[in-house]
Amino acid sequence: MNINLFFKIIELMKIELFEIIIINNKKAFEESLRKLEFLFEKL
Repeated sequence: MNINLFFKIIELMKIELFEIIIINNKKAFEESLRKLEFLFEKL
């Protein structure tokens, strides 16, 4: 597992969570979950 990739994913998660809090949108939340699932499949 590439540690740099892992930290990039953590940063992406922070950004996604921030957007979800601001938007407070179920659709945005579902899209974020799909993106995270996709990223973790790559690891």
